[in-house]
Amino acid sequence: MQRINWFTNPNLTGPLTGISKWGGVTASVNKTNHQLVVSGSNGGYGFNVDVPANTPLVVSMFVYTDITKQSTPVAIMDVDDAGKVTVLAGVKPKSNASTMVTRVTSKTGKIRFEAYPVSGTTVNFGDLLVERADTYDKAVGGGLPGFFSGDTMPRD
Repeated sequence: MQRINWFTNPNLTGPLTGISKWGGVTASVNKTNHQLVVSGSNGGYGFNVDVPANTPLVVSMFVYTDITKQSTPVAIMDVDDAGKVTVLAGVKPKSNASTMVTRVTSKTGKIRFEAYPVSGTTVNFGDLLVERADTYDKAVGGGLPGFFSGDTMPRD
């Protein structure tokens, strides 16, 4: 199986789709670090990603924030056709700068990543990977990505 990042804009170089902004937050892209920087307070800023519905996914992202002021700076949500959201996971970094990996399954085929900075902080995130869990597990547990464990032939 081929590994595919369902977030087709991993360097945040193009426009984000399905932007959701509420409250007193703003967002910009740090073009050097390829991170979305969300700041402000009393609100959230997010964007949507189309993914395969009813398929277990692995989400990996780098998050930078002050964890002494907020424990769950990013939420991953399922979004239906009417725009209603259901929280699938909260991203809880273990340090101010860490890469978080979690598993989710979207019933709708559309997930939203939404950051919630608290006053005086920012939430930066980048290096976003959204991959089918079966291909992620084979690559991480089975040797080099794209190769069978112990074999030198590429996978079909």
